[in-house]
Amino acid sequence: MNVLMVTPHLPPHQAANALLPHLLGQALGRLGHGVDFLTFGQARDGDHVRFVRRGPRALRATRLPQAMEAAQTWWKARGLLARAHVVHVHSSTWMNQVAARLAARQGRPYVLTHYGTEIWHHDGRDRRFRRFNREARHVTFYSRALLDRARHHPPNIWHTWKIFFLCELVSDEQDETDHEVGDVGFFPRERLPQLSVSRVTEAQIERFFELRPQKTGVVHEFVEERRAVFLDAVGKQLRPRAHMNGIVARG
Repeated sequence: MNVLMVTPHLPPHQAANALLPHLLGQALGRLGHGVDFLTFGQARDGDHVRFVRRGPRALRATRLPQAMEAAQTWWKARGLLARAHVVHVHSSTWMNQVAARLAARQGRPYVLTHYGTEIWHHDGRDRRFRRFNREARHVTFYSRALLDRARHHPPNIWHTWKIFFLCELVSDEQDETDHEVGDVGFFPRERLPQLSVSRVTEAQIERFFELRPQKTGVVHEFVEERRAVFLDAVGKQLRPRAHMNGIVARG
């Protein structure tokens, strides 16, 4: 099987949508699959990587750089799509959307993975973005937290990182000098109080209990899980379906 990864970044960038495509490509390669990449960059094209050069930022308001990027994407993606059995699109840049449209026109199924930027900025009014999702054979989210955010959290203009710590209880006394906390309580897992879902959801709390036994190898397990999900989707002819590990049906 030949897979085309369309992503705005690759290492040495350390963004999530650079690392995951790279790690997935390595994992698929070890299984004997062919992997090509279409990404932004100034380097020369290689045997398995094609670069789309970004236009000047100062002219982006004129839409000319976007038009140039779209033309490059159209030209360079055609050859890659000719040998691809499936396309994996990471994020929602202009290049990604053009590549996805070309894949749909050529009858190549594509899997779409969303990262934080798409979730924070989606307002439901972008017709191109809705079509981008609708035409995908599968839509996945980079993490369960993003899936929770897309499904359950109310709209929020702020970008938010959530960090949770596994702690040991040393005292159940409330600090009386802390005027930001009205009360402190402990609740069993099966009888949670009313939650402020803009801060935490019940599904996230359940996830804490699932993750608690993990000690080492978290990154390796994450990549293997995503690789298994990707291959499972391909093995089932990419039929839309819902799955609790982050995949949701299109629509």
